[in-house]
Amino acid sequence: MLIARWNIDVRFGQKNNFTSAMKKWSEEVGNKVGLSQDKLRVTTGSIGVNESRFECEYTVESLEQLQKMWEDMSTMEAHQQFGKDLEPIIVSGSNRWEVFRVVDFDLLFSTTLGKTVYLWANRHVFTVKSHQA
Repeated sequence: MLIARWNIDVRFGQKNNFTSAMKKWSEEVGNKVGLSQDKLRVTTGSIGVNESRFECEYTVESLEQLQKMWEDMSTMEAHQQFGKDLEPIIVSGSNRWEVFRVVDFDLLFSTTLGKTVYLWANRHVFTVKSHQA
């Protein structure tokens, strides 16, 4: 599983216009190429990042699926219009894609050292004492 994250900076005073455009894009384009709203998370800058930053995260199963979606989007008139509509709203050149692989942290790995077992789970290290009868 992958997370495809689209980052973009929005011009001052344009957050509402951007979110409206994203909602329209999701309905007219995203749903048709498999990027339904249940696979979407939109965040915006708060602390330690520009408040004008938006990140749109999509969950996809593979790079092939993502590539197919991008190819399908590129042929859609509504997607092309979305790009034109965004031009006065966004900071030119600020958009970029990042793709992350999802790591299963339920049990990444474990090793036994004497009677102590170290488990790496959920990004924390836990020490579990073994009890032997």
